[in-house]
Amino acid sequence: MFQSIVEAVFHYADATPNKLCLADDEGCVTYAEYAEKIRKYAGCFSEIGFHSGDKIVVEACQSIDYLAIELALHLLGAVFVPVEHNCAADKIASFIQRTKAKAVIVCKEADYDDCECYSYLRLVQMCDTALPYQPEFFPTKEAVSEILFSTGTTGREKGIVLCHANDIALAENVMYGVEMEKDNVEQIPSPMNHSHGLRRYYANMYNGSSVILLGSVMDIMRFFSNIEK
Repeated sequence: MFQSIVEAVFHYADATPNKLCLADDEGCVTYAEYAEKIRKYAGCFSEIGFHSGDKIVVEACQSIDYLAIELALHLLGAVFVPVEHNCAADKIASFIQRTKAKAVIVCKEADYDDCECYSYLRLVQMCDTALPYQPEFFPTKEAVSEILFSTGTTGREKGIVLCHANDIALAENVMYGVEMEKDNVEQIPSPMNHSHGLRRYYANMYNGSSVILLGSVMDIMRFFSNIEK
């Protein structure tokens, strides 16, 4: 039905604009609001000079903005390279070198050789004045969407190159496997730089359902509060 997850989100922004799309520990957005946030980030990245095929390393966090950054990069044809939250600087530098990344987006701004660095706070400020990006077309299923790295617990981290067709296949596997319904609301405590958390998110976006991001699986009070809400 769709060739990319970002195409699915934009479809539901038109079809069900007021439906809850995402929520995190700070707030929530409808599908229409989420699509607009993606457009703003894509417009900001376009002004910065990100282009199709550029690799962008992004420090993960359980937030709406993090996921909007991912889909904004997809919209431009750039390649999303997520790394774990609070990832060590030398490890980030290694990922930059191995992927030949053009830029890195991190929670706290730092200096990396031969690579542009942006903090989340800086990007939010830049997006305030950026013109929303108006896509003429969405990514094709054959285009590279992301490079996911393994945890490195059994040796050096391994990078896996995925295309948009892989993301759709993951989404359909979850959606059909659990017989997901349109009014599904799923809370995801899994880190969003790992395949498990991302595939659960992709499935809900592909299906037009709702996702609640939990900042920490140890926050039991918020976990049950989110369920009740």
